[in-house]
Amino acid sequence: MKYRDTGVGGINERGDQFMLEKQREHRLHVLGYTVVRIMWHDLQNPLRLRERLAAVGALG
Repeated sequence: MKYRDTGVGGINERGDQFMLEKQREHRLHVLGYTVVRIMWHDLQNPLRLRERLAAVGALG
């Protein structure tokens, strides 16, 4: 829903929020960062969250 324009309940008037988010993520990748998307259900299961972070090398 957040990717739709504000006329249908989204957060971006032009409805291009998804593309803007992907461009930001791409810029971070180019700079050498790893982007990990954390979902609400990940926060409810700390073990699964830890496994996901370990899988991408985000834990030291």
